Order: sequence, then structure tokens, then C-alpha cells
Amino acid sequence: MERYSGGFFYELYAKSVLEVLFPEEYGNLILSDKPDLIDTKSCFGIEVTHPVDEEHEKYDSYFQDKLYNKAKEELPKKGLLRFTDSKRELIFDKETNRVDAYKKPYVPFDIDLIYTAIRKKFSKLNSGLYKYPNNISLYLNMSIYSKENISDSTVNGILDYAINLKNSSEYSFKEIYYDCLMVLYRINLDTRKVEEYDLLDLLDTIETNYNANLEKINQTKK
Repeated sequence: MERYSGGFFYELYAKSVLEVLFPEEYGNLILSDKPDLIDTKSCFGIEVTHPVDEEHEKYDSYFQDKLYNKAKEELPKKGLLRFTDSKRELIFDKETNRVDAYKKPYVPFDIDLIYTAIRKKFSKLNSGLYKYPNNISLYLNMSIYSKENISDSTVNGILDYAINLKNSSEYSFKEIYYDCLMVLYRINLDTRKVEEYDLLDLLDTIETNYNANLEKINQTKK
């Protein structure tokens, strides 16, 4: 899959996963802003986030602004040195020979990253700037950690933390989708129900759907 698809990889990936798992429920999602995915017919939305620490956010931002889609001779020397010194490796597209992505150094899983992301998204939801504030879910993409964060204790921690925020907020997310690449948890904040979905055998289907969604977007830009 194309990692930096115009800056909306995670949103498009979440859309693709939800369409594969719940086609009747999420078949009309489109990319938007505040929240990231919306269904205008059913008037609901999904906010997507990829919890990372502040250092990673700075590198991601710098990558997209200064390095992404650049040929090797176009790369700023200081920027390239900054990445190599931090053990980050640029990846070049084989067809275009332009920067397509980068490999990040390994960082152990820290559940506080998830709590911080949830807290920030609750704050934004209650800012009054979101469409359908009474009918929004949150999609957490934690695929960077894969197996490390697949556990009942992590899921229960997310549930308890989010419910505490819900009890002190005007607006709350309806559900939280917790994506660990090979497993997706659907966490309902009203009923406390947690559903687990195995994604391992669906990854090829999800990738096919992602590429089809990306192609549709690219066609609209032409």
C-alpha cells in the first residue's frame, strides 16, 4: 500500500478496513475533515488517529513537508543527515525514484500514547467544530506495534479511560475502533461491549480495497 497517499493514508486505510468488515454499515464513507470520515446520508462520522510520541510527529511532519516525493538530488542535505542520524531510513519508489516513505526506529509500546491520543481527540470533539458531534466514533490505528498491544488489559484500559472522559464531557465518541494490524477491537462506550475481529486472513482483501479507494481518489483529481 502507498504509505503517504497525499497525507491521508490512515484515514483511507481505516475506511478500507471498515468497508471490508462492515460493508452494509460503512459502505458510504467518504473522506472529510472534522471528522476524517463521514456518511452524509446517515449523518455520522469517524475520526481517525495514529498515536505516536511528539518526536515521531515532528519527524512525520518534516518528512511530508520537506522530503516526501523528492528525488535524491532534491533532498536538503541537513534534512537527510537529520534522518540518518536518528536511525530513520528513507524509502524510494522503484518506478519514480522519489521518496515514498521512511522506516522508523523501533520504540516499545506505551499505552500512555493511546491515552494521550484519546484525550486530545475528546478535546477536539468538544471544541464545537465537528460535524455530527453526537454521532462520531474514534478509530485508533496502532499497527506500528502489531502484536505488542494486543491484550485484554490494553483494551480494558482504553475502555475505562474513554468512559472516564465521556462522563466529564458534553460530547463523547460512540465507539472506539482499536486497530492492531492483525486484530481490530470494536469498543462500545455506551454498552461496554467489546468485539474482536481477526484481520490476518483479510489483509490482502483490505489492501485490494485500499488500492481501489486510492485509485478512485486519484481519478477525481485528474
